[in-house]
Amino acid sequence: MPTMDLRSAIRRALNLPGWEAIGRRALSSPQWRHLPKTLTIRERIIFSFGAILILAGIGIIAGRFYLDRTQIAPAAGGRLTVGIVGRPLYLNPVLAPSNPVDEALIRLTSAGLFRYDAEGRLIPDLAESFAIGDFGKTIDVTLRRDLQWPDGALFTVDDVIFTTNAVKDPAIRSPLFSTWIGINIEAIDAYTVRFTLPAPYPPFLHNLTLGILPKHLWEDVAPENFALSDQNLKPLGLGAFRPARFERTRDGKILSYSFERNLSSPRPPLLERITFRFFDQHTEAVSAFNRGEVQLISAIGPQDSATLRSGAKLRSSRLPRIFALFFNQSTSRILADKTVRQALSYATDRRPLLEVLGGDLFVTPLERPIPADMLGATEETDRYDFAPNHARNILEATGWIAGEDGIRAKGGERLTVTVTIPENDDLNAVATILQTQWREIGIAGEIRTLGPDAYRRAIAERSYQALLAGQELPVDPDPYAFWHSSQKFDPGGNVALYENPRADQALQISRTEFNDDVRADSYIEFQRILMADVPAIFLWQANSVSATDPTLRGVDADFLQDPSWRFGSSHEWYVHTKRVWKSL
Repeated sequence: MPTMDLRSAIRRALNLPGWEAIGRRALSSPQWRHLPKTLTIRERIIFSFGAILILAGIGIIAGRFYLDRTQIAPAAGGRLTVGIVGRPLYLNPVLAPSNPVDEALIRLTSAGLFRYDAEGRLIPDLAESFAIGDFGKTIDVTLRRDLQWPDGALFTVDDVIFTTNAVKDPAIRSPLFSTWIGINIEAIDAYTVRFTLPAPYPPFLHNLTLGILPKHLWEDVAPENFALSDQNLKPLGLGAFRPARFERTRDGKILSYSFERNLSSPRPPLLERITFRFFDQHTEAVSAFNRGEVQLISAIGPQDSATLRSGAKLRSSRLPRIFALFFNQSTSRILADKTVRQALSYATDRRPLLEVLGGDLFVTPLERPIPADMLGATEETDRYDFAPNHARNILEATGWIAGEDGIRAKGGERLTVTVTIPENDDLNAVATILQTQWREIGIAGEIRTLGPDAYRRAIAERSYQALLAGQELPVDPDPYAFWHSSQKFDPGGNVALYENPRADQALQISRTEFNDDVRADSYIEFQRILMADVPAIFLWQANSVSATDPTLRGVDADFLQDPSWRFGSSHEWYVHTKRVWKSL
């Protein structure tokens, strides 16, 4: 019998008068069961293929619907091993700032009234709110009322007062002692503490990131025994993690330390455990990372990037550490000439400097004393783009004439600038590039390299013409210590010996006004004045680079006060994910 087409077969199998009836009549179960028996093999294949296409289409539509209306979100669970160079001594926020490893670990185990977010902004942690009074001399902080220490004791104002008084106790010898001199602390009620300052000082709020200790566990420890207490290695805190166990050798050297979720923390983490492995050398940590034994290491330098295992994720965060060439006009008649300082600025091309330092991953170009994204950052100042022809023209116009060897002179004095640097390969490479660039416009650059002691002595004595150096800014950033005229001499940080009454006034306003908009305006005004005076050439901002396994997420931070603060956001790290419905 000739092969019937599929429509005829279906009509005959169902005993229907015509194909159109399929759409008008309900089909019974016996009819559907009888259908396959009347189809040829070819027709069955066609029928099955059509059914598969229909089901596949439904699946694709359903899948697209699900993907369009859901998103990937962090999921709880998973473990992480971190490699770090050094050994822990005191997991105690009162003592920890003396050791970078301790600083990193207490970010896990302790919490302060405030903390920094991924952009470096100060946000509440154990605090609920705060209020400024008495024209900036008092700061009242209201604590969260829903917190308990891991042993069940209530967190109250007594813990805050005990911790800050411990920092102020000279017998304990806290590295933070000097930052709390003259500060009075008192309880207003069980959940409100008042800090009274000798004078208004907005950057004081950053002191309140200090991790808080449980008074009921530490009050019986004599101040002179503070550093000897076993609690320094087995802390009880309100950080995202709490100590689980550590491993050490017979001679007491700690090899590893594991931390588990702290459910008492105001910010419980997603990871269930973080383990630190400690190394004596950075190369050992890199090797362990390449073997897959650790999933995160810090302090990555340009020399490491080529040796890291395939798939490693490099993450860069800006630090408040800037590098500049500071001009000491008091020891050099040449540098006292503003035109020369301007010419040096126009003749400096930052791009080759950044390349020799590892590129954009490791350094960020800098043109002003306050880096981008910090309070008071601005572009509304004089700017000295790379313009060597302009540099030549302004030197010519002010009488600096090139000699036979290309070096300029005026009144019998050759245009020579000596740059003082420490014994450092990177800074030597930078100074050499500057020397080459300046020669192109007729300025002879000489490099003076000093050992550590001699370099420190030169800074203390201000015995240099130009100083290539770095400055550690506060997060605030408060450049007072580096640019106010009262800081011109050692131990002040004004290494350019810069003095301008209008700049001083702007810096003083920023130290007494709590309104951030007013403070930002004063910082901008300060920078306008300073950039017009050209007391320095700002070159680059340092970055902190870490390497992680690609499965670790949530670790990116645009800005860090120092590398240890990376661990302050460890509660946001995760390795597992799930899909959740998007909110409408």
